[in-house]
Amino acid sequence: MIERLHGSVVAATDRTIVVMAGGIGFGVQVADVTQFASNAATTVYTYVHWNQEKGQSLFGFVDELSRQLFCLLISCQKIGPALALGLLRQREPAIIMQDIVSGNVAGLSSCQGIGTKKAELIIYELRDKIGTLADMPAFADAPGAQLKHMQDALLSLSYSPQEATKAITYVAGLYKGELLPDLNVLLRKALAFLSAPRE
Repeated sequence: MIERLHGSVVAATDRTIVVMAGGIGFGVQVADVTQFASNAATTVYTYVHWNQEKGQSLFGFVDELSRQLFCLLISCQKIGPALALGLLRQREPAIIMQDIVSGNVAGLSSCQGIGTKKAELIIYELRDKIGTLADMPAFADAPGAQLKHMQDALLSLSYSPQEATKAITYVAGLYKGELLPDLNVLLRKALAFLSAPRE
């Protein structure tokens, strides 16, 4: 399994870069070719996908978070590599994570190729798995992990899972389409929401 290439990007087309590493030019499909500087040393995080009809394909990412999120996305039913890459092309990984944790169907379905049913499927299948990214040390500070940390904090304060989910939905709605602020800011807003009187 090729998980990482370190070399120079020597050519690029609309959706593919050629990485020269170890004297071999690897054709790598990426979400955004502009993320990779031409003729400069770079590291491309990669995933090898095998298709019965097309054979082997190599996908590349600018960081490990994007690669891991891609792997989670293609683990969903009816979400193939092309669709997952298209989602990463249209939406930042942190925002996708935020959408999944908060159940933001509208946010995901606004992306081309992802309708309401596929957005609901992604949320259903990955909501509990996104924590595997948020809990990894390298991703502990990723903006998209903040809602997961907020949920853990609320549960530790003896709020019920239902209350934590309501608070997450409320707070995520405040920052829809935006990167989240620091955890302490989110937690204050969640606690204010939960302590507010209900009619």
